[in-house]
Amino acid sequence: MDNEKGWRELEVQPMTMLTIRHEDVWAIENSAFRFIPQERKGTLPEGANA
Repeated sequence: MDNEKGWRELEVQPMTMLTIRHEDVWAIENSAFRFIPQERKGTLPEGANA
């Protein structure tokens, strides 16, 4: 991407959420992101037999 004017690569750790506000695109905020899967009643994981 270095050869494309106006683009730059952002190095971000996995599971990070970035907040980029259009008013000030250089003031980037990053927050840790944690995915918590929720089990739905009455469903089994794919490939599981009842």
